[in-house]
Amino acid sequence: MNAPARFALSMIEPRHLAIDGELEDWGRWSRERAKRLKCGSAEGKYRPRNGNIDMGWEHNAPEPTPVELPNLRMVELDRAILDVPARHKLALKLHYVEKSPKEKICRSVHIGFWMFPDFMSAARDMVLNLLRRNAK
Repeated sequence: MNAPARFALSMIEPRHLAIDGELEDWGRWSRERAKRLKCGSAEGKYRPRNGNIDMGWEHNAPEPTPVELPNLRMVELDRAILDVPARHKLALKLHYVEKSPKEKICRSVHIGFWMFPDFMSAARDMVLNLLRRNAK
């Protein structure tokens, strides 16, 4: 019996080149978004007094922050990925957001190493189909 054919793990089907690029952007966006999250508790909102007796020990004025416009395409991708089945969602997160090695992804989703290309291809197909469905 012949062993299953081994494909280059970095090989992506031509129909998935565009969505793979978008998923790479989504992974970068997710990593940057995670860094921007701040404490939601009262301690995170604490402003120390400025110590100026003439001003009556007022708090420092809040610093103006630039308004961040949401990246609508990344939000669409995020919504589509939330609807993907759990194992495929985990594989997408590990591959694109955490940049985990293929071996770790295969162990995490309980698949054989040789199944990885087909599994990721199916995950990308699911994301494409969900994006098409949500666009209607």
